[in-house]
Amino acid sequence: FDGLVSEPPDEIKCHVVWGKVFVAEWVTPKLMLGYIFRHGFVMNTIVISPEYQQLCYGGERIDKGTSALAACDFGGWWRAIVAVAERAVPKGVDYMRVDIFPNGWEPVVNELSVA
Repeated sequence: FDGLVSEPPDEIKCHVVWGKVFVAEWVTPKLMLGYIFRHGFVMNTIVISPEYQQLCYGGERIDKGTSALAACDFGGWWRAIVAVAERAVPKGVDYMRVDIFPNGWEPVVNELSVA
């Protein structure tokens, strides 16, 4: 295994609307993760790269033993990102983009933007 998914994304851009993450864009040259949509309190849609899908969810994960990688624990990672992004937005703000750095696997806010 070449370590392709051994690191978190470079940056996660979360669009927070009325205090809840609506969509996030995961930016990384290694995983090529795309957009993750969250409606209400439930994650309904995720768009990720074919390589990531194969290594974490496809047949290759068994052959290569990659399904136990931290990068494949999407549920836990996503919950952490949502919590950080939603705490970063002040009450009463209709929209804010919260850019998050992975900081290892402990996400931290990098930038807040209203434009």
